[in-house]
Amino acid sequence: MDTDRVVQTARFGARKAREVYAVEGARGVVRRARNWARKRRSGAAGISLLPVGPLPEVPVWQPHVLSVAERSLPQCYHYRVDQKREICQILGVPFDDLPLDDVDEVITRLQLASVLIVYRLPETPALHRVLKEADRLRVPVIYEVDDLIYRREVTANNPNLATLPADVRAAVISGSDGYFHALNLGQANLASTQPLADDMHEVNGRPGFVVDNGIDATMLEIIEGIRVQPVPPPQRDGIVVTYGSGSRANDHDFALAAPAIAAWLHETPAGLLKILGPVRLPEVLEPFSDRVLRRTEHLAYGEYLRELRDSTISLAPLTNDHFNAFKSQVKYLESALVSVPLVASPMVYENYVEDGRTGIIARTETQWFDALKSLSTDSERRSAMVAAAREHVRQWELANGPAQQFAAMLAALSDSQKRAS
Repeated sequence: MDTDRVVQTARFGARKAREVYAVEGARGVVRRARNWARKRRSGAAGISLLPVGPLPEVPVWQPHVLSVAERSLPQCYHYRVDQKREICQILGVPFDDLPLDDVDEVITRLQLASVLIVYRLPETPALHRVLKEADRLRVPVIYEVDDLIYRREVTANNPNLATLPADVRAAVISGSDGYFHALNLGQANLASTQPLADDMHEVNGRPGFVVDNGIDATMLEIIEGIRVQPVPPPQRDGIVVTYGSGSRANDHDFALAAPAIAAWLHETPAGLLKILGPVRLPEVLEPFSDRVLRRTEHLAYGEYLRELRDSTISLAPLTNDHFNAFKSQVKYLESALVSVPLVASPMVYENYVEDGRTGIIARTETQWFDALKSLSTDSERRSAMVAAAREHVRQWELANGPAQQFAAMLAALSDSQKRAS
């Protein structure tokens, strides 16, 4: 390995270690390092016998999707990889998903693929090796993200990063360069929202596709299981307002609603606040810490939905900044599924929620407070709102909108390949 590749690999490893440490702690870093070393030894033990020259003409393959994806963010992986697997089952299209650290196996599976989807991975020597083989096989490469991690200036100005440790924040910001370079290596873009697809096109000029985050069979099975299982007695009686987040990167968003939550807790003796995830408790809420229920550990998805279900109101505050403008409707889907009314910021959610009917959009501190007060005292309004929301989100069940979007993408890529041949 030449010096440049050694330096590049070392920098990537250090950056990745910081990111993993921020989410999974020291044990996660050790576990991932061991897995990487094992895969590296396995790859070095074999000699690739693949040809090196380009194919003489564009092959005509039956649809077969290969995915290589970032796996350290379970919720992201669920929506952007697991859901594609189910969509492909619905469409009758073979789907393979492999970690990039097993490069030899990825290249082996690539021999049968008609399209390669690279999800949320930065530029690395391993990715270059896979893309070189995809180019030789003339397999189109789609690069996918679900937020603006490829824009360094936007990432640096994301207010939610301000509460992270300085070294982790610096690693996240510098890491955006790797995603930027990877974005420019594909032939097409894939996003979870149209604004994000448009932004990716602005960066690399490639055609873009959108497949919405949706509602899959696993989610529906979990909800049915929650419905039929006996409900355990609550740990504490009260009206529970819940905010969930998978990382500290949403501290600033949660703080947006904190003053209204504090005022509501002050006025509502039976009120409780439940926080799911490692979000920092804003100072204005510290006087009510004895009424805050916390689950700071990582929750399995089913457990997360169960905790959300055992709530009276769900919250989705988002600050009005450029980074948040490209997020999707996930919290709306989840709240509707578990029959809990949602109060949300206009950022993103005004594009999905019908204010006052399928949820409440809160633009000011007063509106946040009024929404909490109204929903916590009016059970009939809560019931009507969740019924309307559940009917509305059916359009995002995978067999409905998302499967049609994915099928249209595969058809467009197939037509493009035929024209190239």
